[in-house]
Amino acid sequence: MSLRKSLTLACVLGATTLMLLAGMGRINPADAIARMSASLVDGGVTHLATIGTSGHGSARGQFDAVGPVASDGSGGFFVFDRNNMRIQRWCPNDSSASVWSWRRQWNTTSSGYRYYDGMGSSSEYLYRVDSRRSVIYQYQIAGPAERTWGTVGSGPGQLSWPTDVCVDPSGAVLVADQGNHRISRYSWDGYWQDSFNLASSGYPMSISAGPSGDVFVTNPRASEIQRFDNNGTFLNKWSVGSSGYGGIAVDKYGYVYYCNTRSSCVEKYESDGTPAGQFGESSSGSGALSAPIDVAVDANLRVFVSDYGNNRIEVYRTVRHWLSKVSVGTKVMRKGKSIALSGTMKPAHPAGSVIKIHAQRFSSGGSKKGSPIIANAVVVSSSGSSCRWIAQVKLPRTGYWKFKAFAASDGLHLPGESSAWSSRVTVK
Repeated sequence: MSLRKSLTLACVLGATTLMLLAGMGRINPADAIARMSASLVDGGVTHLATIGTSGHGSARGQFDAVGPVASDGSGGFFVFDRNNMRIQRWCPNDSSASVWSWRRQWNTTSSGYRYYDGMGSSSEYLYRVDSRRSVIYQYQIAGPAERTWGTVGSGPGQLSWPTDVCVDPSGAVLVADQGNHRISRYSWDGYWQDSFNLASSGYPMSISAGPSGDVFVTNPRASEIQRFDNNGTFLNKWSVGSSGYGGIAVDKYGYVYYCNTRSSCVEKYESDGTPAGQFGESSSGSGALSAPIDVAVDANLRVFVSDYGNNRIEVYRTVRHWLSKVSVGTKVMRKGKSIALSGTMKPAHPAGSVIKIHAQRFSSGGSKKGSPIIANAVVVSSSGSSCRWIAQVKLPRTGYWKFKAFAASDGLHLPGESSAWSSRVTVK
């Protein structure tokens, strides 16, 4: 095995797990690398639909310079049709959400710019930034109401060339205030609450909030994605494969999707920046991409990509997850040590398959604290309808920890999560 592969495998699985696997004779480490790489090449997605045709006009589904996209929270999506100066809403025809139909539109007063005028939504409202005017538009999804807020300037609550907007789990509206080099937070109806700056030189471009309230921001000047907690405290950052102008989205498990416009693909990362795959290729064929500029993900893990070069929306379904009960090797341990985990999962996955472990810290009252640690485990044996996996996870903080195991599957079933947590481990 090459040095590069050896180092990669050591980072992904951990030396202890590798030695245990080799000692059991269950799996060749080189095979584990091959299986893992194969699962990551396409990002674990299935293409569902190609929506729209290229053209200038008012016809439904006609796009002229397709712009930012946002999920509507119920299987549909919004897309800014820039040169036709309107926002189109598309909704699924049935509960399977595999076919979409045009539902309505909002006319806009400007066409915006290629990478700007981003959108975000809650269950009741759609928000769009107007970069040129430095204002936020708020549209009522179920009704005709529309309002704006924002004034040009650098004072509290003022904006200077905002580029994107998102809504966090609490309902707060976060705006990438590019001209002021900061993120500004507002209430749902436009009252300014606070602001925070980037962690390094640059300016915010695209923004998205994760399930725990963490905020992810692209910084084109440094070609990176920065992550903050909900209070604006910097957590981590990582480099991305292009200039950082593409849009980002975060799914309900905390995975980050980034549009690499130059490479015509969507890159997927774990919340700490670990690559988790990519999909798309530069082409005009169905399911392919050409200079994608924005991405949105809904609660059922459908991915909507604004395919700028082909003037259309591409829809994919990302991986679903099968859950496994987790057995813990100890009940009390020291901070900074690794815990041994194992479990049995149905349906069976081949030996060498890589699955995900979520380690979550809890308060004494049972509420979640911070974002989960995402680690890898490996299936060591498979028999009949089930398989067995093992893992080693390092726990860096004191507190009460619980664990879940997820295996990627292209099936439609997503089991309930309420009973999936392991028993509690106390870290001192």
